Amino acid sequence: MMLREDLRLLFDTEKRMLRRRLAQFFPKPASTAEALRHRGSKPARAKPTLSGRTDEAASTRKKFRGRSRAGEIANWAISIVLHLVVLAIVYPYLLPPPPPPKVREYEVNLRLLAPVAKATEKEDPATPVVPDVAEVVTPTPPVEKPKPKVVEKPVETPTPVESSTAPKSTAPKSEFGIGAGADSGSDSELGSRSGEQAQATRLSRFGGGADTQAAVRDGLEWLANHQNSDGSWDADNFHHHCGGRRCRGSGYPEYKIGVTALATLAFLGAGEDGERATPHKAGVRRALGYLISEQDAVGCVGPRRGNYMYNHAIAAFCLAEAAVLTQEPRYLEATQRALKFSGRTQQLGGGWDYTAARTLRNDLSVTGWQVMAIDTASKAGISVEAKVLRRLQDFISRSVRRNGWATYADRGTGQGRGGVSMVAVGALSKLYLGWTPTSREISRAAEIMVRHRPDPEARTDWVNTFQTKYYWYYATLALFHTGGDYWDAWNTYLKRHVLPLQRQDGHEKGSWDPDPSWIGAAGGRVSATALGVLMFEVYYRYDPIHEKRGSKSRRRSGR
Repeated sequence: MMLREDLRLLFDTEKRMLRRRLAQFFPKPASTAEALRHRGSKPARAKPTLSGRTDEAASTRKKFRGRSRAGEIANWAISIVLHLVVLAIVYPYLLPPPPPPKVREYEVNLRLLAPVAKATEKEDPATPVVPDVAEVVTPTPPVEKPKPKVVEKPVETPTPVESSTAPKSTAPKSEFGIGAGADSGSDSELGSRSGEQAQATRLSRFGGGADTQAAVRDGLEWLANHQNSDGSWDADNFHHHCGGRRCRGSGYPEYKIGVTALATLAFLGAGEDGERATPHKAGVRRALGYLISEQDAVGCVGPRRGNYMYNHAIAAFCLAEAAVLTQEPRYLEATQRALKFSGRTQQLGGGWDYTAARTLRNDLSVTGWQVMAIDTASKAGISVEAKVLRRLQDFISRSVRRNGWATYADRGTGQGRGGVSMVAVGALSKLYLGWTPTSREISRAAEIMVRHRPDPEARTDWVNTFQTKYYWYYATLALFHTGGDYWDAWNTYLKRHVLPLQRQDGHEKGSWDPDPSWIGAAGGRVSATALGVLMFEVYYRYDPIHEKRGSKSRRRSGR
């Protein structure tokens, strides 16, 4: 506004000076009365000198006056031209700005249909690495059994609107494996969790047994004995429930929501959803009720302190599982609100950061929990917008390379850092986003994970080995969904090296000690025990993706 006023003042000044110059160069003509008064008068003659001749000095002055007059005319002309140039430059800035173009708004309703796989496409799976152990468990041949029917209640969700500014996907051009566009029947059930007979069948098929089931039972019992009356678990003060000698391994109090969600997921993984008549029905209902009570008006679960997006993502994952298993409206509504908050807090690069602030930092670890939440919610008919999935897919394609290795973050804390833990997160995210388990990208990641088998002793050198229960949990899920020799080898290592870590003495019986690193210290004993239970529930917790998709996957990446 001030610039426009200054330019107008300059314009008026130049205009006045130009008028003054023009008046000097082109004087006004004499009036009619003055012309009549001087009509007929003769010009005065120069008075003669004593010698009778015109004064030479007067003649010389007249000659110089003529020259001066010519110089003034030239100066006036130059001044006029300069003023005209200045006016020409300033004038456009004084014009009012043109009205903005009318924005046209379009509402696009998309109906995504499952594509028909081409019969001519053939998968070129990579040859898996045969593990260097002799005691690999050979699973029994698959037994054909009908899939349990899941009654899905319709949930009113906003129709996704395709964004014209959404970044183009760098992954293979096809539908997403999760959310909108997932084909009916693809990953539609959460395994065979309910009933001892169903669990026994899955244990036999995928390499579990009485020892793994006993570990799950003891772990759940320890968690139930250390649950608060409001349904939550404390990461730091859980030892208040101990009788006699207190359990060790306190975690950070700011992760109470995440720890509560992990512990609840452990019960859900065993088929205890708070609705069926199970030993811990009341405790599961209280736990889910506590998570819902901690959800704010915009959908965030838990207080917004510290790295709270970890808490929110794991809680959203937990609520989504409860929604799928029970179809209860309160869980469906809470999941829908949680996913809306996740969609709004996604970074422009497609991932998520520690907080909802627009930091432009994309963290693969936080994003991995969001992927599991989005994938699970899609099985309950709850999806995020298509642009959220597209950005997510682009981020996974950028951060997870074709050779299987992945990057923790693209800026800020952990920028450029790799490690086998991120290999596991990246592979599982790709599988949930639709990559086929037999693609070369997944096979290469599986080879890396099998080479870096669970090694409890290497956890003390976490900076170089990245050996943690966090890594073992993600690798267990990724390799279970990949199947084949990769899963057989990993399952052997899991039972040989991780199962014996469960405590068998005192009040700590059934729990797992935290990892000897800052990661273990953050979640504490409750988090370590929940992850341990979840690892040994994998046999019946999910239906393996490799049996559902196989070579018929919609995505043909990495061939």
